[in-house]
Amino acid sequence: MINSSDCSSTRPSDRTPLLVTTISYLSGLPQEDAPEQWISLIRFFNRLRDQIPEAAAAWEREYPRACFQRDPLQKPHFQDDEAIEWNVIIRDWLIANKSLFQNVASLNLQSCNLEYLPADISIFENLRELLLTDNCLKGLPDQLKDCTRLQKLDLEGNKIEVWPVCLNHLSLSKLNLSRNALREIPDEVEAQQELRHLDVSSNQLTRCSSRVGGLQWLESLNLSGNQLNVLPDDIENLSRLCKLNLSFNSFDQFPVQVCKLRSLKKLYFAHNALDELPECLGEMRCLEKADFSGNKIRSIPRAILDCCELRQLGLDANLLQDIPSWLGDHPCLSFLSVQTNPMSKDASSYNFPRMRVYDARFQNPFCCTVA
Repeated sequence: MINSSDCSSTRPSDRTPLLVTTISYLSGLPQEDAPEQWISLIRFFNRLRDQIPEAAAAWEREYPRACFQRDPLQKPHFQDDEAIEWNVIIRDWLIANKSLFQNVASLNLQSCNLEYLPADISIFENLRELLLTDNCLKGLPDQLKDCTRLQKLDLEGNKIEVWPVCLNHLSLSKLNLSRNALREIPDEVEAQQELRHLDVSSNQLTRCSSRVGGLQWLESLNLSGNQLNVLPDDIENLSRLCKLNLSFNSFDQFPVQVCKLRSLKKLYFAHNALDELPECLGEMRCLEKADFSGNKIRSIPRAILDCCELRQLGLDANLLQDIPSWLGDHPCLSFLSVQTNPMSKDASSYNFPRMRVYDARFQNPFCCTVA
C-alpha cells in the first residue's frame, strides 16, 4: 500500500500499466474539489470492503498497490478527470466481479456520509436488507428497483424531501423514512402492497394520502413528529393495523376513523391539542395500551370501560382534576398515569384494587414510544 503523497507521478491520467495510484486520492478529496457522487462511490466501495472480505481480497489481488483510504480529511491534489477515471475503474471492476455480491442478503451502509447511493447497488440481486441510516441522501437511484428481493429498507436520518420513485417497484415489508424532510405521503404509497411496517415519523408531513388505507397488510404505522391535523377516511380500512403512533402532531380533534381500527392494540396520541376523547373510543375492543399525555383533556369518557383489553392508560400533563370512581370497575386496566395534572387529591386517595394510579409521587412506568 502506498501513501497518497508518493503518487504525484503515477496518477490514472498517466495511463501506466500498473495502477499504482491510490484510492486515497479520491476518498481524501475535499467536498469542494470534486462532485459528491465520486466521493460517495468511494465511501460505498470502502464499506463493501469492510463487510465482504472476499471482495476486498479480490480487489487487492488485482490492484495490489492500490489502498483503501479511510481518512476523508486528507487533501492531496486531485483533478476532476482523474476522479472520473477512478470511478470508471471501480464501476468496471464491480460489474466484472458481480458474482462476489450475488449472495449478499444484508448490507449496512449506515453513517457513511453518502450524498448519493451509487447506481452500482443493482449488483446485489439477492439483497433483502439495506441499511442507509444517518447519511445525507436526498433521493435514491432508479437502479435500486433491480434489487427485486429487497424486503427491509432503512432510510432514517437522511434529507429526502420527495417520495423516491424507485420504491414503487419494490415489494418491501418494512420501510423506515423517519427523520427526513418529507412533506406528504403520496398516492404512490399504495404500490407497497406487501408493506407491514411503515415509519415516517419526524418529517414535515402535512398530508397523508387516502391510499394508505389500501395497504392491507400494514401492522405498524408511525406518523409521529409531523404537522398532521387530519387523517384520511380510508385509514379505517387498515384491518390488520396493531400499532399506530400519532404523537407530536397538530390534532385538535380525535380522528374518529381510528376508532374503526378493530385490530389496534397500541395507540400513541401524546402531545397534540385534544380537549376531549370521543365516546367511539369504546369500539376499540382490542386496545391494550393508549397514551394521551400532553393534551388538554379534562375528563375520562365512560366509554373507556368498553375497551375491555385495555391495560395501560397514559394521561399525564392534561387538565384532569379527578378520576371517576367507576374507572375502578374496568376489568383489565392495571396502570393509570396522571402525572402533572391539576388533581384535587393524590393517587393514594383512590381505592382501585386492580389498578395502580401513578401521580407525581411515583416514577412513571408508562412508555410513550412504539414498542
